[in-house]
Amino acid sequence: MSMGYEDPPDLGGTGFEEATGEVKRRMIMSIEGQEGSGKSHLACTAPGPIGYIDFDIGSEGVIEKFLKGLDGCPRREIFISSYRIPMISKAAKKADAETKKAMTQEAGKAAEPIWNKVVNDYCKGLERFRTMIVDTGTEMHELIRLARLGKLTEVMPEHYGPVNAEFRDLVRLAYESDCNVIFLHKMKEEWLKGKGEKRANFTGKYIRAGFNGMAYLMQINLKTMWTKDEGFTIEVTKCRQEADLRGEILEDPFNTVPMIAQMVFPGTSAEDWE
Repeated sequence: MSMGYEDPPDLGGTGFEEATGEVKRRMIMSIEGQEGSGKSHLACTAPGPIGYIDFDIGSEGVIEKFLKGLDGCPRREIFISSYRIPMISKAAKKADAETKKAMTQEAGKAAEPIWNKVVNDYCKGLERFRTMIVDTGTEMHELIRLARLGKLTEVMPEHYGPVNAEFRDLVRLAYESDCNVIFLHKMKEEWLKGKGEKRANFTGKYIRAGFNGMAYLMQINLKTMWTKDEGFTIEVTKCRQEADLRGEILEDPFNTVPMIAQMVFPGTSAEDWE
């Protein structure tokens, strides 16, 4: 039996609307890598003007080069917004329950206004810049946990639900914009407990640090690597728009955001991404 329609279906009273198939020429990506592997450098090759939310000192010494212009990469116009996450006293771990509760409340009070400013900068940046960089998404997730929970450890799993939902909604705002959005991520050691083992052991691998669901929210996931022999390379671990790119190792001159963009959006040129 044919399921076609001679006339468009009546969609009144529903949330449906006809799909257009229009693809926005912008990328929402995560870049992860070990310290010094070129995460900030890669992000700054993205088209400007760039809004840069900086929680880390990793941008220092990198942004300056792009402000002047690098060989093969035109000068970038970059606007930076810097924040630092409030420190939690080590004494909190040894304090009694009542004192620990008070310290948690103080940590939350210190983090909440900072988080509100970060959210404001992020939302305004999506409207005003061609590219937004968050350095790092790892610390951005730490900040919301501090602002909402007052601590980063000894948190019951059920308490993470509302926090992660709020963080997820903030990340998803990128999809409503025409802005390229790049989240940089630190990496951490992977520890797993084998069958019958009481303690977890280091697997020898490193994984993304931060919100566990970040990879699923991104269109593109990249991993930066640097070795003395091979120099700066990028591994594409996910690409929603061009799935065939997954597993590709990109070397010079393909290890820049404009070159990646041309692979993701065939038919575009380097000039479209400068």
